[in-house]
Amino acid sequence: MFARRTGSFFSLPWFAGASLALVSFWLLVQESRAMELITDDPSGRSYGISLGPAIIGLSPSPAAGFIRSPFQLKIRFQSYGGAEIDVDSILLTYKKAPPIDLTQRVRPFITSDQISIDNVEAPAGQHRIQVDLKDSRGHNASTQFIIKIRD
Repeated sequence: MFARRTGSFFSLPWFAGASLALVSFWLLVQESRAMELITDDPSGRSYGISLGPAIIGLSPSPAAGFIRSPFQLKIRFQSYGGAEIDVDSILLTYKKAPPIDLTQRVRPFITSDQISIDNVEAPAGQHRIQVDLKDSRGHNASTQFIIKIRD
């Protein structure tokens, strides 16, 4: 009633803003100007949604159920948006009480895109393993998986 629509903008008539120093103001701005306001950062940084790294358990398959030892352990890392996996940030932990850090034991088998070990031996039982890592942009990723070994 008091606001008048002009194009994609709203402006107030002169009497609505008479008590203010303004005659009218922009409630909404054009999309192109709005994007300029959002993305124009003097530091050169860009903002938006970016994906952190992914950890994908390839072998043994999560659907494998119980397997026999020895087995192949293969875990792949995927980074997005030009980021790279920080190899020094990769942690492999056996989640039991107390947790056991396996990182140094598997360090020779870690690359920037995977952990790959043939002929892994493990005792019978269910073993929960946690993998943590970070990419070059500081995004963290963490996942746990269970390896089920039968006699």
